Amino acid sequence: MTSPTPTFSVIIPLYNKERYLPASLGSLLSQTLLPSEIIIVNDCSTDNGYAVARTFAAQSTHPDLFIFSENKQNSGPGTTRNNGIALATSEYVLFLDADDQLAPNHIQNLADCITQYQSKLIITRVFQTTSLRTLPTDYIRQHGEQVSDRFFKLNDPLGVMKHEMIFVSANYCFQKPYFNDIHFSSERNFEDWLFCYHLLKKLLAQKEHIWMVEEPTYRYAEDDPASLSSNNVTDINRFVLPQLYFELDTDGQTPIRTYIFSIWFFNAMKRCATSGLKVKLLMRHIGHVLRNFSLNKYYLSSFVIIFINRNRIEQLIQRFKKAA
Repeated sequence: MTSPTPTFSVIIPLYNKERYLPASLGSLLSQTLLPSEIIIVNDCSTDNGYAVARTFAAQSTHPDLFIFSENKQNSGPGTTRNNGIALATSEYVLFLDADDQLAPNHIQNLADCITQYQSKLIITRVFQTTSLRTLPTDYIRQHGEQVSDRFFKLNDPLGVMKHEMIFVSANYCFQKPYFNDIHFSSERNFEDWLFCYHLLKKLLAQKEHIWMVEEPTYRYAEDDPASLSSNNVTDINRFVLPQLYFELDTDGQTPIRTYIFSIWFFNAMKRCATSGLKVKLLMRHIGHVLRNFSLNKYYLSSFVIIFINRNRIEQLIQRFKKAA
């Protein structure tokens, strides 16, 4: 049973987000329904982010809400979130990336959904602040039903995932006691994917539903295109297929596996520092590429950018925006 007024722990995995923290933490303290606790887990940041967070908390109107913890060594976002979950004492857990923000009614919407529908897992639509897109898109409506002007019941999440990833950044909230046996992997990239898939599998096995808050109250700060060059990778060994890929293969979820691979492949390609490295990545994974071939936008874009200097294109885009 859920409590009449659900309680919420917000977990913030922190690694080098110093300049974003005041706005991010400020959005939490501006909630119409405050969380019960804000857990900040520092993953050995090399900037002053952890000190900024502690100073902000001490000078805030609710210093008692903040809980601070530090990893002994840099462990990645998955392990950092696990450490935060272990500290959480509220009935529900949600995440906030340190460079993102929540609209003032974000937690209140979650509480209302839980109170009305006894939800165990809720996703919130995300507003991407650079592309101005809202995710999940309206494609999701083919796989559920509108229960009110505020909430949507998703009946077939795996059907959606054949064409769209319904978990974007940290836009989910879950009942901690119900999912206490599910943990993040130690993957450094796409660590959300396997965790969320396990949440879905447990819900589906128990014939439960996912609920979606219609209003896009999670504000996702996309990377500034001008700074993407800092993410260029020169070591091909850093590109590792996500664990979800292999679990989907074992589960026979071929359409989802194909779509997931195309997203991973596209992101790996655009992070390669040189065209030569892109070709090398293609050849290393040629078996998976052929096995998962699809004419979706991610696959097509992956092959286009093999021969295109991404940084040059981004510079041209920025010049065009300034001129406009």
